[in-house]
Amino acid sequence: MSKNKYKIALLGGRGFVGQEIIKIIDNHKYFDLSLVYSSSKAGEKIQSYSKNSELKYSNLNDEIKLDEIDIVIFALPNGESSKFVEKIEKIDNSIVMIDIGSDYRFNNNWFYSIPEINNITSSINRISNPGCYATASQLSIAPIKEFITSKVSCIGISGYSGAGATPNDKNNPDIIKESIYPYSLSNHTHEKEIKKHCESIDITYLCTPFSYKAAEELMELDVCGFKIGSGEMTDIPSLLKIANLGKPMILSTGMSTLEEIDATYNALKDNCKELSLLNCVSEYPPVYEDINLNVINVMQKRYPEATIGHSDHTPD
Repeated sequence: MSKNKYKIALLGGRGFVGQEIIKIIDNHKYFDLSLVYSSSKAGEKIQSYSKNSELKYSNLNDEIKLDEIDIVIFALPNGESSKFVEKIEKIDNSIVMIDIGSDYRFNNNWFYSIPEINNITSSINRISNPGCYATASQLSIAPIKEFITSKVSCIGISGYSGAGATPNDKNNPDIIKESIYPYSLSNHTHEKEIKKHCESIDITYLCTPFSYKAAEELMELDVCGFKIGSGEMTDIPSLLKIANLGKPMILSTGMSTLEEIDATYNALKDNCKELSLLNCVSEYPPVYEDINLNVINVMQKRYPEATIGHSDHTPD
C-alpha cells in the first residue's frame, strides 16, 4: 500500500489512548482521520482534531461503514477488538488493522512487534502492538542494544493504568501519588507476552512463586518448572504442596545451613518430579571471596538424588 494520503478510522476515541492517537494523526502529514467511533460520545464534535473541525464521533454500536478507509486502529478495551475484525474483513480484507489492545498478541497471523524498531514488510496488514511494559522495555533498550554485552533487567512502574476513561483505584491520584500501588501481580497478559517471546528465541521461561497460590496461578501459564527463592527454602509445607503440582523444582539455598537443606531435601526427594538444589550466596552482588564454589562438591555428595547447580549474583 503506497499512497500520498491514508484515510484512518479509529475505533475507541474516548479514552486516553484514543485521544493520543487523534493528536498524532492531527500532526501527521500523510494521515487523515476520516472516522472515529465511540459508544459514549456519539454525535459530539472531536475537539482535539484541527484538520476537520466538523468531524464528529460515530456510534460504535451502529453498523460500521468504512468507505475508502485504508487503516483501522483499535483503541478498545481488551477483548473488544476481536468483535470487529471479522466484520471489517468482510467489508474489505485489504484494510490494514492495528490493535492497541491484547486481543491478537498471541495470534501468529498478526505481526506482534513495534514496527518502528522492527522489520516489517509492506505486505503485512495485521499488526498487534505489545503491551505498555513490553513496549517501554523494547524502546528503552533499542538505542543501546549494540553496546549491551550482558543481561538486561527492566523494571516497570506505571504512572496510570488503563485508558483512564473509567475512574478506579489504579488511576486515582489520591491513592497512587505517595507510593507504588500493586498492580496485577499475577495472571497478567504481560506474563503471557514475555513467555511467548522467550519461547520464540529458545529461552526457557521460569517464574519464582513466593507462595503455593502463586504457583497455582503459574500453572495456568504452563510453566515447565518452578524456581524457588532462598527465602522459601525452609517452608517445607508450602514446598510439598508445590511439588504435588507435578513440575520440576529448582531451589536456591542462600542463607540456609546444611542441616536446613537436609530437611528440605529429605522432604522433597521422593515427592518432587525433579529436584535441583543451587549453591547460593545471598549477597547482591557478592564479594568473590564469599562465593566458595567448593560447596558444590559437598552438596553433590550429600544430596545424590538432586541435580546440584549454582545461583550466581556476580556482576560479570
